Amino acid sequence: MYLKRLEIQGFKSFVDKTVLEFDKGITAIVGPNGSGKSNISDAVKWVLGEQSPKTLRGGKMEDVIFAGTENRRPVGMAEVSLIMDNSDRTLNIDYSEVKITRRLYRSGESEYLINGSLCRLKDIQLLFADTGIGKDGFSIIGQGKVDEILNSKSNDRRGIFEDASGIMKYRMRKEESERKLNNTEQNLVRINDILGELERQIGPLEKQAEKARKYLTLKYELRDIEVGDLVDTIKDSSVKMEETDKNIFIVEDQIKQTEEKLENVKRENQEKTEKSKALEEQIYREREKGHEIGNLIERINSSIKINENNINTLKQAVEKNDMELSDLSNRNIKLQNDVANVDERILVTEEQIEEARQKISDMQERYNAVMSLLSDDSREAEKLKDWLYELRLRLSQKDSEKESCRSNIERLDKRNIEIRDEIENANKEHLEIDDLIKKAEEEYIQSASLAESFKKEWNENADKLNGMKVLYENKTNSLSDTAAEMKSQQARLRLMSEMQEKYEGYARSVKEILTFCRQNASFGRGIHGSVAEIINVPAEYELAVESAIGAAYQNIVTDTEDEAKKAIDYLKQKNYGRATFLPISAVQGRTIDSNTERQLKTMPGFVGIAANLVRYDGKFGNIVNNLLGRVVIFTDLDSCINAARRFKYSFVCVTLGGDILRTSGAMTGGSTNNNNKTNVFARTREIPALERSVKQLSSSLDSLKHEIVGLRENINRLEKEQNSILDKIRKQEIQTERAKNVYNAFVEKKGNLDKKVEDLMRDADRNVNEISVLKERTNAIDVEIVDINNQIMEKSKELAQYEEKSKQGAEVRNVLTNELTKAQVEENEIKNRLNNLFDEKKRLLNEIASNEDKKNYLKLQIDEDSSRIKELVIENEEYASRIKKQVHDKDDNSALLARLTVEKSEIDANLSGMIEKISEITGEISNLREELSRLAFRKTKLEETKESCLNRLWDEYELTYTKACEISSFSGKVNKEARRKRINELKQEMKELGNVNVGAIDELEEVKTRYEFMSEQYNDMHTAKQKLLEVIDEMNKVMKEQFTKQFDQIRRNFNEVFCELFGGGKADIILTDEANVLESGIEIEVQPPGKKLQNMLLLSGGERALTAIALLFAILRMRPSPFCLLDEIEASLDEANVYRFGRFLLRGSDKTQFIMVTHRKGTMEIAETMYGVTMEEKGISKVVSMKLGGVK
Repeated sequence: MYLKRLEIQGFKSFVDKTVLEFDKGITAIVGPNGSGKSNISDAVKWVLGEQSPKTLRGGKMEDVIFAGTENRRPVGMAEVSLIMDNSDRTLNIDYSEVKITRRLYRSGESEYLINGSLCRLKDIQLLFADTGIGKDGFSIIGQGKVDEILNSKSNDRRGIFEDASGIMKYRMRKEESERKLNNTEQNLVRINDILGELERQIGPLEKQAEKARKYLTLKYELRDIEVGDLVDTIKDSSVKMEETDKNIFIVEDQIKQTEEKLENVKRENQEKTEKSKALEEQIYREREKGHEIGNLIERINSSIKINENNINTLKQAVEKNDMELSDLSNRNIKLQNDVANVDERILVTEEQIEEARQKISDMQERYNAVMSLLSDDSREAEKLKDWLYELRLRLSQKDSEKESCRSNIERLDKRNIEIRDEIENANKEHLEIDDLIKKAEEEYIQSASLAESFKKEWNENADKLNGMKVLYENKTNSLSDTAAEMKSQQARLRLMSEMQEKYEGYARSVKEILTFCRQNASFGRGIHGSVAEIINVPAEYELAVESAIGAAYQNIVTDTEDEAKKAIDYLKQKNYGRATFLPISAVQGRTIDSNTERQLKTMPGFVGIAANLVRYDGKFGNIVNNLLGRVVIFTDLDSCINAARRFKYSFVCVTLGGDILRTSGAMTGGSTNNNNKTNVFARTREIPALERSVKQLSSSLDSLKHEIVGLRENINRLEKEQNSILDKIRKQEIQTERAKNVYNAFVEKKGNLDKKVEDLMRDADRNVNEISVLKERTNAIDVEIVDINNQIMEKSKELAQYEEKSKQGAEVRNVLTNELTKAQVEENEIKNRLNNLFDEKKRLLNEIASNEDKKNYLKLQIDEDSSRIKELVIENEEYASRIKKQVHDKDDNSALLARLTVEKSEIDANLSGMIEKISEITGEISNLREELSRLAFRKTKLEETKESCLNRLWDEYELTYTKACEISSFSGKVNKEARRKRINELKQEMKELGNVNVGAIDELEEVKTRYEFMSEQYNDMHTAKQKLLEVIDEMNKVMKEQFTKQFDQIRRNFNEVFCELFGGGKADIILTDEANVLESGIEIEVQPPGKKLQNMLLLSGGERALTAIALLFAILRMRPSPFCLLDEIEASLDEANVYRFGRFLLRGSDKTQFIMVTHRKGTMEIAETMYGVTMEEKGISKVVSMKLGGVK
């Protein structure tokens, strides 16, 4: 067997999974300081079960889990696996390869596994037992182990040799046996004490048991008689309960039928209410519809009137446009006549121009002939004259053009004046329309605002009306419910009062006494009533107090024994039976002492002492304390049991649910009938509460009736107001629509005026621009005329000069010139007239064209207005048809509204009688429920009687009713007087026995049984003690023999190994006390070559280390381990000793697999396989391997 593989993941610096394969022989693990070499050694220790974090160089075990670096996150688990080759089956397991795994999670959880299966650490230790492999064995040797050998005292050093000799398991077994022996001796002492105590108890218990047997004989006879009495009572109660059940069934059936009748009436009431509400909503909708129809008719009529107004307006516009069209046609005819006249004048003027041209041509020829005869000066003068002629001609043209511009300016100014007058008239009309629009808008806004205010008022009233109707319905339902509740409460109060007056629930004797006290004041003097009447119990404690008091609630309280005696004499005289009396002067209170009470207050579940939780008159203090002073109330049964045990059943414990733990130890409990309203305590508390409730309900009923009447009046008033407001809204909406139509008509008219004013203003602007252009042209012409006049003056001067030079032909020339000039001037005038005629014609044609455009526009407008008139006529005809239909719909709506109103009135009339009917049926149900309550109360009392008897059978005798019937020999056979007499005799005999310990019989039997059992235990333990002493002696003998044998072998091996390592010398190990081999210390004596024999502590550091190594290898030679991991144990050796150490390892490597963690070169040289540990990444170890040949 050898170590085949080591797998590490998440352990210390080995964060990633690292696998180290090992072969037989020597493997070296090398690397720089801090690279994680020793973490491999720690991993092997850890997987083999090392539990000390300090040994693993940590503060806590979680420190072995990789904690992370700057670049790597921490991991949550460390895992190491050790794989052993088990081909030779050295390990006692049927696997050729054994994998041991240990895991540790950061949460602290740890796991051990063998071949993947979970196991215990003990299983791993047992697996490797006697193999030398283990966390404390010699398979892992580090510097710590060497230091332990070197520095330990002789006695401390002994553990190494015991472990090596294999007696450690015997020592552990011996120590375990000694612990068992010590425990056995202590148990023997305790058992002996117990036996003495039991012997002292047996005698008194035998006397108590004899007395208890006699008591039980009397008790069983008393039980048979009382059981018979209880069985008869149960039978009577069962018969009466059957009769009561039949009556209850009949009454319940009547209640059911009446409730169904009530439900039918309520359903009918609900249906009619819903139908009335639906009719009301339909009436409202129909009214709204009627108002909408009326509004629509008004709107249509208003639209018809608007259309008629629009038709009249359009007709007037058509007539006006026709007149304007006629005027334009007449004007165009006149203008066309003017154009014809102008054309004729143009023809005449053109003929005149032609004649003037011909005349000028003739004159020019004559002039030219004359001029040719003139000199050059004359010709120059003539040229100047020609220029003057041209200038005068241009001047004439400019004057004509200026006159034309002036004429056009006058015409445009006249048109602008007309436009201003039209705009002024339009603005006046605009102001009038603005006033009308403002007035119409104010009327429309005021009308719309008034309509909205009416609608708002209607909505507010509608909300109020709906709220009142809902409130009315709720109040009506509350009235019905309150009336039913009051009748139910009154019935309950009558029932409770009647039960109180008749003292229902009390025994006949008590009833007769209390009734007679009420009738006879002198007899009742000094008699205060029953216990239930003098105590006021809060509702939450009723069940607990009732259970604790039991039948004592009907005990009668008196002032003194005399009143009690007087009442007893009355019962005897009338033969009314028996009753229990509690004289205030005689009854003493029983309370719990203050110390106990303080302790009770600290206990869980404690509620209080019953006497302190009820209310009563101070003079009844002793009575209440006698009954309830030693009764403690707890929240639950567990608290009761704990308190009873703690205080040794010294008082009665009761839960809020009525479960009781009595001082005798008897427990009573189970389910209870929760109808506490029938018990006397509840009755005493409930009657005043019912009286207050009935009074309050009566007041509420009167208040509700008053509120309902007021609500009905308000609803009627609001409905009338709503109808009035709806009429106002309809009228106001019609008025608003009319105002809106008037406003829209004025706004439309204003828009037309605005458009007309815009057109006029555009024409005026255009005319102004044209006048401006004409004025500019006139100014330019004036400048040109001035310029021409200046030129004429200049040319005239020049001409005068030339005329002075040349006077030939002056007359002829002058005549011709004058004639020619005159002819030319006439021609120019004719041309100007012609141009003016052309301008006039153009103007006339433009005016005709403009008039034709206006005529076309007017015709188009007339066609559109005529078409619009036809459309409006058709639209009015449609409106008339719609009005006819709407009038028909309004008539239908009015008829439907009248029918719905009548139908709603009939339903409302029917609803008015529903409340009385519901109240009548509710009263009938209340009476039936009252009768049912009486029957239920009677049944409850019978059930209580029966339950009480059944509980007594079980609580006192632990018998069921069936079993009681079987064992009872007195049931129905003996009369009640004889039975009562015998019961009194038996109770007297039992009383004479005094205090009886019924449990003494069982205690005696239990003590005897325990005495016999303890005697047997004493004998068994004495035998066990002897056997343990024998085992310890046997183990001492085996340990001594084995240790002596193995110690001698280690001595021999130590001497041999020492000589091999030191090259001579001698060494020995010596027992300090040979007489006590198993406890003796061990000293080491060595003599290196050339030195004296001396103690190991006197050697040098290297010699001491080599000596310790020699001792360890001596032990290994005696008990070879399959593998041995050496962690830098040669670190303190010099080079020579390192090589000597290496050669020694080579000799032993054929039997043991060596794995060395080392820094030394000599050790590395002998390795066959080498692993290098590095830290490429800070804080994370990596492993690289190398196969070597090794040194042989």
